[in-house]
Amino acid sequence: MNKYGVFSVVLFIIATLVYLTSIFVSDKLFPDPVLILLTIIVPFIGILCALKDTNKTRAFGVVANSLVLIFSGIIPALVTLFKTLF
Repeated sequence: MNKYGVFSVVLFIIATLVYLTSIFVSDKLFPDPVLILLTIIVPFIGILCALKDTNKTRAFGVVANSLVLIFSGIIPALVTLFKTLF
């Protein structure tokens, strides 16, 4: 496991903790646009780092960060976009 794989897993854990904290804590840690931006950028960097890896952490990093990106970044961003448009 090289440093890119470890960094990808660490970014996955950070993005997951930020997302789960925002779900289960009643107080807002960040404003909604900042939270959505944070949950899009961190998994995207994790995917890029996972693609540079050559070990088994490559598959884990790509799949895990993609799931975090979809559920905590893209879906809320689309909902926010359509909520402001209509």
